[in-house]
Formats: sequence, C-alpha cells, structure tokens
Amino acid sequence: MRIRRLLAAVLLAALLAPAVRAQEQPCYVALTFDDGPCGNTGRLLDVLKKHDAKATFFVVGNKASPEFIKRAYEEGHSIGVHSYTHVYKDIYASEEAFFRDFLATEQVIYEQTGSYTRLFRFPGGSSNTCS
Repeated sequence: MRIRRLLAAVLLAALLAPAVRAQEQPCYVALTFDDGPCGNTGRLLDVLKKHDAKATFFVVGNKASPEFIKRAYEEGHSIGVHSYTHVYKDIYASEEAFFRDFLATEQVIYEQTGSYTRLFRFPGGSSNTCS
C-alpha cells in the first residue's frame, strides 16, 4: 500500500508541476528502483502499468527473477546493472572483483531480456565510504 501512495504522490506532483510553473516547458519525473527484484516488484509493475508510467530498475543479479526482469523490460522499463551480490567487501576487494561482479549481472540481464544495458548504478552509491 505504501508503494501505491508514494507512486500516486510522485505522479500527482508531476501532473501538477506544469500548472504552477511560469514557463511552458515539459516536466519530467524519473523513477528508479535499486536492489531488486523483490517481493513487491510484481505489484509495483502493476501500479506503473495502471498509470502508464515508466521506471528504471537497477538489479541485483543473484536476486534477478526472470519473471519480473523480463516483464519489466517487455513493458518498456529500463533495466540497469547494480551488482550481482551487493556485498561491498567482495565487490570492492579489487578491480578484478568489481568487474567480475558487474559482468555477472550484465549477463543475467542479457539472458532475461536479450539485450545488454548501458545503465549502471554503483552499489553503495558513488561514495568512497563503501569501497
């Protein structure tokens, strides 16, 4: 239920934004989700579809359910690499470890969508505190 309320608030803000701005320029809202898929992904995809909204999903490869990744891709959402394990000490142990993790997730996405992605979000953000 919280997902629906959050998404409804974001969509409402996006719809109202042009009415309160002085200039007539397009308004965009970017929805991104990390660390999935998870138990709520199916419901989230249902809500996005109902509102004709698109999002970008940054996936964790060892959680990558073919059912949800393929569905999200086929419904027009973007899919990006986040991590394979999301275990910082392993991912950031070395440059080789980082790329091994990255490529494993990229392969999972390719197997489920038939396409390679150009999107990536660092596990733990782009801060040096995790690496």
